[in-house]
Order: sequence, then structure tokens, then C-alpha cells
Amino acid sequence: MTDLRDQLAKLESAEEFFDLFGVPYDPSVLAVHRLRVLRRLRGLLAAEGVGADTADDELLAAAYGRALARAYAECRDGTGPAPKEAAAAEENAPATTSFVPLTSIRGRRRGG
Repeated sequence: MTDLRDQLAKLESAEEFFDLFGVPYDPSVLAVHRLRVLRRLRGLLAAEGVGADTADDELLAAAYGRALARAYAECRDGTGPAPKEAAAAEENAPATTSFVPLTSIRGRRRGG
């Protein structure tokens, strides 16, 4: 695994993605649109053909930075695809293993 992939594997929050790639964000906007931004990021990377098999760290970092900035701007400005359209586009996008959306992680319920 490359250094960038190691860093990506350790990220736990949306804020960490923004910090890693130097993309400015408003915390209040991210609080509202966190999952939509991360889902849109995944879709944009898939559309660019960027994934775990991208060998060049510089190319991978540039693609993540561009896609993250675009996903954030679309969600902030309301210019991206509607959530249902985005979900449908994601289902048809090629699978990547470099990003796991938070919605795919399931844990045990507490107290049950």
C-alpha cells in the first residue's frame, strides 16, 4: 500500500478527508451534508475511473481533491444530482475498493 492509501485507510470522518486534501469547508454546511458529500465523492471518483488500482499517488490525490471540492460545492449550493438520482448513478458506477461509504458499515445495536 502506498503512503496515500495508508492515510486514506485511517480516515474516520469527513473532516479528515477535507483536511488531508486541503479542501476548505464550512463545518456547519458539512454537518448537514456530510453523507451526501461522501456519497457524491465516491460517485465522482468512480466516474473518473479512480480507485484502488490507481498507481500514481499524485494522480490519486489530485482526483480526490477535485472530486471532494466538487461534491462539497454541489451539496452546499444544491446544484448536484438529487439524492435519488445520485443513488441510482452510484448503483451503476463501477465498484471501487478505495472508499467505503459509512452507510455500508453495519454494527450491532446496543442494548439488544
